[in-house]
Amino acid sequence: MNPRSDLDKAKADFKEAKTQAKASLTVNTAAMLIYLAYRILGASKEYAWKEARLHTVNAVMDKAIEKGGIIDPRHKGKPGIQAYFTEGGPLDGCTRFIEECGAATVTQEHPEEGDTRLHSYLRTEEKRGQQTIFRYLGLRPPTDSIETFRKPQQVD
Repeated sequence: MNPRSDLDKAKADFKEAKTQAKASLTVNTAAMLIYLAYRILGASKEYAWKEARLHTVNAVMDKAIEKGGIIDPRHKGKPGIQAYFTEGGPLDGCTRFIEECGAATVTQEHPEEGDTRLHSYLRTEEKRGQQTIFRYLGLRPPTDSIETFRKPQQVD
């Protein structure tokens, strides 16, 4: 046996165990804080633990889906697609499960009076893992058809 390879393996195992312990501690701390919040608000012990576990698992799933580019298993069998929105706009780098479509729009958070423009995203053929990428186009007036986005823009 090579003592050097055993040492390298032991170091790698230790590093992995340390990472898993940190993640476990973080998840347990989050669950405990949520539990305490529910208890402070007057929930029973059983209800508080049930909600704490649910919120913690959902948060971990959301992070795994966001980082890994996978399809959300909580939506299995539902009609729609897992979309990843590229940089720019209010959904910058977000992942959402949406109905299957050619484009998506998001209303402005604090528009000026009379400003009806929407943040627009166009579906692309690109994928990020199993997710469909939507490219940010900017603020656009509301439209009835996706074909408006596909036409080249005229500059005045």
